[in-house]
Amino acid sequence: MKTLKEIRSIQEAMKEITIPWDFGDPKKFQRDMEGKRVYLTKWNKQKSEIVIDGDEKDLIDWLVYEYGMDKKEAQTVIKKGKRTK
Repeated sequence: MKTLKEIRSIQEAMKEITIPWDFGDPKKFQRDMEGKRVYLTKWNKQKSEIVIDGDEKDLIDWLVYEYGMDKKEAQTVIKKGKRTK
């Protein structure tokens, strides 16, 4: 049986990106992130960064409106990201 994330990745072009994170435990924000269709996949506490994935449009929206990143910077980060299956 496939998970919701696996089904979404088949239906949409998904990207995975790494961004700096110094807001404490990102798992506290995971439910809100998933509500915006952005998914936390990894947290590297030592490097203070997280890996998230989602549809490119959803990632841009989340990075700009929730994370506070400039739109051009968000687009650049996403272009450098890798496609996920």
